[in-house]
Amino acid sequence: MIQDLSAVFLIGLFSSFSHCYGMCGGFVVAYSVRMPAGSSVPAFRSWLPHLLYNGGRILTYTFLGAWFGLFGASLRILLHDYQAVVFLAAGVVMVLVGLDFAGWISVSMGKLPGYRSYIGWVRNLIQVVNYRNLFLYGLVLGFLPCGLVAIAAAQAAATGDPLLGMATMAVFGLGTMPAMTLLGFTAQKLSA
Repeated sequence: MIQDLSAVFLIGLFSSFSHCYGMCGGFVVAYSVRMPAGSSVPAFRSWLPHLLYNGGRILTYTFLGAWFGLFGASLRILLHDYQAVVFLAAGVVMVLVGLDFAGWISVSMGKLPGYRSYIGWVRNLIQVVNYRNLFLYGLVLGFLPCGLVAIAAAQAAATGDPLLGMATMAVFGLGTMPAMTLLGFTAQKLSA
């Protein structure tokens, strides 16, 4: 299990410098450019916004990990080879997302129930950048559909255990944190 968690962490770490920058980078830049930067800001206060945003995101991933682990446990009871089903389902979802990105099919997110409310909530949270909103911003954005999160979720489901699923998704989120924090600091410095 430790090897699996190490691999999940490394996937989060290395992929976040490319995929996460393109997928979520705009969200990080959106709050970072509104944060004060410079030598007058104490070190802890310059780190805190990024810790809160990432903490919210990782908490959501951890919550999702419990659900995916529980889903895997349910499949284990129902099916003999449940891991194959989980990975097949995750593969189908990733292929559909890829075909949508390529423009070959259209998966309209705007037609999903609650999508407009979700987008409105994200917009409202970023209007006022404070500690509470940054944590909630990360918490809400942790639910964004993402291919990398789907991979981590499939691994969490494959554990067949809610606690191991939580650990899997939490470790994945921790792996993405350095890239997201570096991007936030860079945006802060450049905006100053």
